[in-house]
This record gives sequence, structure tokens and C-alpha cells, in this order.
Amino acid sequence: MPIYRAFPVDQAGHIFDEPHEFEAKTDIDAIAQAMQFAESYAVEVWDAGRRVGLIKMRPIEERCGLRGLHRICDYGLTAIVATPKV
Repeated sequence: MPIYRAFPVDQAGHIFDEPHEFEAKTDIDAIAQAMQFAESYAVEVWDAGRRVGLIKMRPIEERCGLRGLHRICDYGLTAIVATPKV
């Protein structure tokens, strides 16, 4: 199985820490696994020298709304995938 890397990315698009390394069967599986690292920052997913995709948080205004008197929010993750290799 290929070893993928998930790099934490700041708001300016710069990698700011060491990557998380993990195995996945396909690019789609790698994106799904990397979503766990994108809770508070964006994550770029790489397979060796090939960028697989970018996972980023949507602004809170886009992911939260009011339903009656309750504030409803989704996780706010957006995955931008570059031509996945299945």
C-alpha cells in the first residue's frame, strides 16, 4: 500500500509542521483518512511527489446556521481533490 503524507497548512498556504504519515489503498481513502487531521487547520495530502488534494475548513459563517432557536453547524470540511488515482 502507498504511504501518504498529510501536511498541516496555515491560512497563507504554507506548511508549518511535520507531516502525518499513513497507508491507504487509494487517493480517495487517503483523503478520507486525512480529514481527521483537518480539524483546526488545512491539510495537503501527498503521495510521494504528487499532490493528491487539499482539505480545508470552511469559514464558520458558511457552515453554521440557525434552525429555530438552535445553531446548527456541520464539520465544515471541504476536500479539493486533484485527479485521484483510484
